[in-house]
Amino acid sequence: MMWEVLDSDSDSFMVDNSTSSTMPVCSLYAWPSQTTYNVGDNFSGELYSSCNFVGEYVNLTYWITDDATGSYVDWGIFSWTNTVYNETHTINSSNLATEGVGNYTFGGTIALWDNTTGWNVLDMDNTSFVVVSSSTPSWNLSDGELDIDTYGENFTSGTALYAQYEATNLIIGQTYRVEWEILDVNNTVVVENQTDWSATSDSYIFSVYESGLADGYYCFYGDLYATDTVNNTTVTVSWIAGDDTCVTVGEDDDNGTNQTGCGYDTEDFYITGWLNTWDLTEGDTANISVYTNCNLLNETMFVSYGVTDSGENTIAEGQWSWTAMSIMEEHFIEAMNLSAGVYNVTLVASYYNETTVLDSYFFQFNVSEVATNNTGCGYEEYLFSIYGMMNTVSPMEGDDVNLSVISDCALYDAEMRIDYTVHKNSPWMGILAGNWSWTAFTTYDHHYIELSGLTSGSYNVSLEASADGMTLDTYVFQFTVAEPTGCGYTAEDAMVTGWNNTGYVTAGGTLNVTAYTECAVLGQWMYLHYNVYDPANNLVDSGNWSWIANMLDEEHHLELTNAMAGTYNFSFSLATAGTYNYVDHEDVLVYVDEAPDTGTEDNNTSTTNALPECLVYAYVSTALAPDADPTSIAGMTALELPLSGSETVPLVPGTYVIAVVCTDADSDVLSMSLTSDGQTFGGTNYDGQFFVQAFFQVSNTQDFTHEVTVEWDDGVDSGVLELTFTTDLQSVIDDLEEEEAGGLPGFGAVSSMVAIAIGVAVSGRRKDE
Repeated sequence: MMWEVLDSDSDSFMVDNSTSSTMPVCSLYAWPSQTTYNVGDNFSGELYSSCNFVGEYVNLTYWITDDATGSYVDWGIFSWTNTVYNETHTINSSNLATEGVGNYTFGGTIALWDNTTGWNVLDMDNTSFVVVSSSTPSWNLSDGELDIDTYGENFTSGTALYAQYEATNLIIGQTYRVEWEILDVNNTVVVENQTDWSATSDSYIFSVYESGLADGYYCFYGDLYATDTVNNTTVTVSWIAGDDTCVTVGEDDDNGTNQTGCGYDTEDFYITGWLNTWDLTEGDTANISVYTNCNLLNETMFVSYGVTDSGENTIAEGQWSWTAMSIMEEHFIEAMNLSAGVYNVTLVASYYNETTVLDSYFFQFNVSEVATNNTGCGYEEYLFSIYGMMNTVSPMEGDDVNLSVISDCALYDAEMRIDYTVHKNSPWMGILAGNWSWTAFTTYDHHYIELSGLTSGSYNVSLEASADGMTLDTYVFQFTVAEPTGCGYTAEDAMVTGWNNTGYVTAGGTLNVTAYTECAVLGQWMYLHYNVYDPANNLVDSGNWSWIANMLDEEHHLELTNAMAGTYNFSFSLATAGTYNYVDHEDVLVYVDEAPDTGTEDNNTSTTNALPECLVYAYVSTALAPDADPTSIAGMTALELPLSGSETVPLVPGTYVIAVVCTDADSDVLSMSLTSDGQTFGGTNYDGQFFVQAFFQVSNTQDFTHEVTVEWDDGVDSGVLELTFTTDLQSVIDDLEEEEAGGLPGFGAVSSMVAIAIGVAVSGRRKDE
């Protein structure tokens, strides 16, 4: 026979070598003051620690995190030498007010110091809450109800389970959700889902069907929630009501069906109980849970209980009875105003007519005496201390600053008060003053001061603590807010850049240049001075722009008309306020070409117009400068270009410059353009040579094509040539094998120029044809 696992449970405990406590147990509970906050609300919550390590040094860390990002909204630490079993710490944080809608978690970790192993985590706890839009209505939802009706308790074998869920007393316009499920006799979920809606009336009904279930016992459960939309997701924000009802599929025992297991067999039933209240002391109330499982369905169940002290005196006793419609049931016992000592709890469960006992359970708990040794921390004034510190690391002007005020060994039951003032030292200026008052139930307390809008400089914080009007301690500390640095704050980061907007221009044209300033010093005067020098280095224009910087970047434009041929220099200097502290300089050079020859002495005076002669170059290099001579490049080889028509040119992969260079025997002034990738580039005239150029990329694919269109006009004739570049790699390889000198020069090296090997077919088209 093998052991069959019927149930399991686990918990943790710690073995302590301390002699200061007889119960080495430590528990932590975290809960916010509310489960739903509006945007702009401050957070309030409590951490309750139940720790019997009296006399030991304890550390309690708390945090508030944004579930979406995992980032901390706030955090802090309480540290103290434990003098009582129970501690309650209140956390108030204004940091939540600056957060948006979303899901958040409030939690804490409690740890014990050991000189050998350091901090040992004893327990941790956390609770979720939600921040919703401030436009969310102020709900009054307590009247909402949920009812589940199956219209009968028995379903015949093979039929579908059916239940109607009805929510009533709803608020019109509010969004709701019912989370529902069906459980079998073993408390296993058969099906679960949820139904969401926006209330258009004060009630809402929907139905649940589930077919194909085996004979047995099933329960419908449901919980009604109010919902809200957070980050485009519907979330539950308030539980309103719940209901459950159970049914049987198939014939019951009375009709001869042999139903066994949990809910039917007495040997599966058990009862247990536990104490919900930790570390009870004299005068406290004990809260006890009583839990039964595998109740006998449709039978009358009985549970009797008794709580007695060590002298067998009855403190509480009673009985519950009910007809079991669910396999699980939970009850509660309260024993109030207890004295110090050991208490016994006895639970007995039976059924039918109280004559058949199913199970029993017994456990004990302890109530401690109230400490009468009124000495030490919490009782003696001289042990009290107060201090403060800045939590914000290296704040700069404009940052929010968070300060901590921490007091220790507050006097129990005394009216405690802490007064604080914050002022700037130079020049002296009062910033903030206030106080906190409370009745001390714990020796340790932690408060926060939030400051914003501080300018750079040194600040002074004064703290004074009193108890019942008597001063206990004072503390003064300082912190510094630094001047902001970087873009927008430091002049060294300011800069000016410029560029030429003109493109190709000839003598007599207009030049247009942009000056762009970045990282201006916000709130200060900025000065941008300009000088314009002609090709003879004569100053032809100057001036400046000045403005108070309210943005980091500014754009300015400068024009010069009737320019002569040659190179112009637009010189820009950027300065900040004061003594014109120049921080950056930029020169923009603009080239102006010779004006076209409009005379007739050498232009088209021949009886027959001579067509231009053109060469095409494709090479891996940078673009030609405006004053460069393409034919002067060492090793350059070129193709004589057809003036009209179409050509296909194979190239090996790489980045190329396509340059078309033409000369005219009649000294005609040529107009040239090249169109590539949808962009058209104008031609340039250098010493009687006219050329136009553009970049393009040849990719390493067999189906690559790139089209370039070249147009020219000499005043009499014109032509259009369409070039299609391909990666016909095999054709290139064949050419290389045929050429004794290694084929087309440069195809194997990215730094060489590449000639285009195509035939010559010179033709033209007269404008008067």
